[in-house]
Amino acid sequence: MKSRWSDEESERCIDQFGVNCADEELGRDLALRVYTSRLIGADTELVLHGGGNTSVKSHHRTVLGATVPAIYVKGSGWDLKSIEPRGFPGLDLEYLRTLRAVGALPDTAMVNELRTHMFDATGPTPTVETLLHAFLDDKFVDHTHADAIVALTNNVDAEAMLAECFGEEVAYVPYVMAGFDLAIAAAKVYEDNRGKAGMILLNHGLFTWGSSARESYERHIQLVDRAKTYLDQRTRKRTFQVDTPPSLDPLSVLPILRGAIAQRMPSGNRRMIASLRQSKAILEFVNCPELREAANTGPLTPDHIIRTKELPLVLEPLARQDLTSDFVASAIARYEHSYNKYFVRCQSERGSAVKQLDAMPRVVVVPGMGLVTFGETATAAGIAADIYEHTIAVKSLVSAISEYRA
Repeated sequence: MKSRWSDEESERCIDQFGVNCADEELGRDLALRVYTSRLIGADTELVLHGGGNTSVKSHHRTVLGATVPAIYVKGSGWDLKSIEPRGFPGLDLEYLRTLRAVGALPDTAMVNELRTHMFDATGPTPTVETLLHAFLDDKFVDHTHADAIVALTNNVDAEAMLAECFGEEVAYVPYVMAGFDLAIAAAKVYEDNRGKAGMILLNHGLFTWGSSARESYERHIQLVDRAKTYLDQRTRKRTFQVDTPPSLDPLSVLPILRGAIAQRMPSGNRRMIASLRQSKAILEFVNCPELREAANTGPLTPDHIIRTKELPLVLEPLARQDLTSDFVASAIARYEHSYNKYFVRCQSERGSAVKQLDAMPRVVVVPGMGLVTFGETATAAGIAADIYEHTIAVKSLVSAISEYRA
């Protein structure tokens, strides 16, 4: 993985976006924030479909003419590969930093604090990781869920591998769900490890920082490249052994599968689109004897659940003729029952404010056929497929060097 920074392209981005801002310094900051964010977003080994987030600390001029410290951070709903300055809502940085004194801050309260301290009330809701960005001192901060980093953190030998790969060059944060608690934990690790090149959040991703957009971006690329090189040197062969299950005709299977899922969706929400993928890597994964065990080990990062749900449906007919409507309906009913139990468990941990989504799978893996994903639109189905294709790649990589652990 190489840096794709270009002085010429960065100046072009400043010319395009910086001139639209009345404040020249702020305009330059935001333009460079856009430029390196797009470089990150264009690389699917770093982020996928709205994943990751970036920020820049600058200033804001109030209507009274006062200049106040500000942070501009990626807003929810924006994709880094196409983000624009308006995708970075500005917030009162000094106020956000006072929140470290709060003992606890539930997600709903945190979002309220963020939205009520934006400079533009019409802007997008700031990322759930805004406070983590705010609590770090550096001007530019980049965060991704890079495949190579997650492959190193999501295995039973993660501690030893990370130490061997990075040593003391980076800081490490134990897994904490994204939100206020993670921001507090990460800020402490950051302050206890001044001078580090970056910070790895276990089972989550990588943070880097710098006084310039280029410094933070290139640190990110260098650390991910080191992880890739480390993994390449230790990967001898895939441990997934491929079976030869009965070949299934997608034209026969997909209508049965799509119809069964659509029928069990909530009333008025039954138009489902299916996406089928059959790459060599996918077929190796779905045709391996340990498919059910590998598929049920959880996602790469928690935010993938939004698109793929926690687990896929593993559809395993013993023979081609077994894949009947009754067989599919029974498999989906079992998935629905399992998902309902999963929701009850989460609700008991997170509180009654948690809302249940439909219990239908978004990802189905079928030996002899491939990967099928579902969405209410073709785009949604395609996003789920992209994410799970990367999930397969990382799990296959981990299987060659260790044992995967979500």
